[in-house]
Amino acid sequence: MSKVALELYSIRELMKQDVFSSFEETAKAGFDGVEFAGFFNLPAKKIKDMLDELSLEVCGSHTGWDLLMGTMDEIFEYNRILHNKNIILPSISEEHRNSTNARINTAKIFTEIGKKCSDNGFVFAYHNHAFEFEKFDGITGYQIMSENINPQYVKLQPDMGWVSYAGEDVNEFIRKYGKQVINIHVKQFKKVGSRESTEVHKGIVKYSPIIKSYIDLGIEWFIIEQEGFDIPVLDSIKENCTELKKMF
Repeated sequence: MSKVALELYSIRELMKQDVFSSFEETAKAGFDGVEFAGFFNLPAKKIKDMLDELSLEVCGSHTGWDLLMGTMDEIFEYNRILHNKNIILPSISEEHRNSTNARINTAKIFTEIGKKCSDNGFVFAYHNHAFEFEKFDGITGYQIMSENINPQYVKLQPDMGWVSYAGEDVNEFIRKYGKQVINIHVKQFKKVGSRESTEVHKGIVKYSPIIKSYIDLGIEWFIIEQEGFDIPVLDSIKENCTELKKMF
């Protein structure tokens, strides 16, 4: 059964003010779960108790490069308490992606991180932006990465908004990489060439066939992420959840 989660980066300002009320509004909007992008210095048990009270699941946690390279044991313990199995790297800095060799070396590091995650009962995945589709000698950085990771240990969390923004053929992308995907980000842009966000049903990406293709592949979680708003934030997240569920 397909489920909808909110990437909590979307409501980061609300989270800074009051974490529980932010979770409460997320549940009221109809979401089945959340994906974290930081924990606001709260103990994992406190967060888990809040989520349990509202029947919200955790479908993933975006975890930065520095944390993954330095505090793996702490990351594992925190996420065990949350009952979260998916640890996702949300981005990489330029020095890790600015050449073919950099991409190959980074893919090797991804495999090392992924094996540590797997050995400890977690799934490691990488979340893309548009820069992954810059080409080196005619080959995209994303392809270089995918050909040099060990797919047993490194999975993918495609942001289909960024895939579309980069000018990629979404059907070909799904055909090529779909079996490595653990869940997807649903981000929408207002118009071609614009980074201005909007609600899932209003912009340039035609999500309904994308969602259906991923459901056919067995993907469970579809994660709303929106970075800018023309309407009140809480109205927007509710609209996003409602409209996305119509596509199931």
